[in-house]
Amino acid sequence: MKIIKENISYPKVNADKPINNNISFLDIETTGLNSKYSYVYLIGILNYDYKANSYKLIQYFAESKNEEIQILKTFVYDYDPDSLIITYNGDTFDIPFLKARLQRYNITFEFKVTKDIYKDILKNKMYLNLDNYKLKTIETFLSINRADAYTGLECIEFYKEYLITKSDDLLGKILKHNYDDIYYLPQILRIYDVLEDRKRIDIDYDEIAYKFVMENIDNYENKIVVSGNYNPAIQIEINLYLPSCTILLNKNGKFEVDFYINNALDSNNQVITFLYVEDVYLKNKDFEKLSFTSNNIIVISINKKLIIKNIKIVLKNIIYYAISKVFSNSSSKDLE
Repeated sequence: MKIIKENISYPKVNADKPINNNISFLDIETTGLNSKYSYVYLIGILNYDYKANSYKLIQYFAESKNEEIQILKTFVYDYDPDSLIITYNGDTFDIPFLKARLQRYNITFEFKVTKDIYKDILKNKMYLNLDNYKLKTIETFLSINRADAYTGLECIEFYKEYLITKSDDLLGKILKHNYDDIYYLPQILRIYDVLEDRKRIDIDYDEIAYKFVMENIDNYENKIVVSGNYNPAIQIEINLYLPSCTILLNKNGKFEVDFYINNALDSNNQVITFLYVEDVYLKNKDFEKLSFTSNNIIVISINKKLIIKNIKIVLKNIIYYAISKVFSNSSSKDLE
């Protein structure tokens, strides 16, 4: 068994959001996908100590199949049980695989708290609209550039050959692949900032700054329904029905906006959903225009792929209109 440890000088990630517990970024390498017939040959973990504000990267490498139990036991012994484990697709693969192999050797261990970045991204993929959500794709989206020459599948072949040759060159390739996977994982956390920005709508009215956060968008045949949370909560419940939309803002900080859409096919037979500018009380006309549309049309989606920028602009104007209408009416009544 080989154990490689390295203190890492790492740039701060999400510095504006204090971390109040230790974090462990985890990635494993296995000889296959089935935990019944395959085994773990490398465990990589990047530990963040929030009190010391320091990182340490540790790799546990099995030099033979018989050493799997050793790297598992050593990992369990070293691991801080209160540390938050962060993975990319770990809830589907890494964690269940490790649990199965630990159980095989009757090693008692519990992953108390885990966070799967991939799972969170999938829940919010409508706000990103990427071709896929593989780790490489997210890294490219976040401008994380790393020269990873080998895939996990290739590393399996390297490992099989290493078992025979004990080649330092092959070992270096395997360790480097795993090292890079966990070294760059903290930078993937920036995706949460991207999602927060894309889901957030700021509205200022009467010297009050309201923050709206979209949590769900339903794209029906003839309307879009957006719901979420907002603060500070308005003390007057707003339930406004207009010809082109309905707006509900309750006193508990929840909102829902429905706006009606039109459908058409473009020259490439793509389904375009859109609405007319005059239907949504638009003051801000900085929406994303497409080459085939006129200035009085706002495109909401293409083949069900939402244009989030346009949806945010529509919501901002509709909600602002509703708030101003209700509060101006309320002020008028107070004067009567």
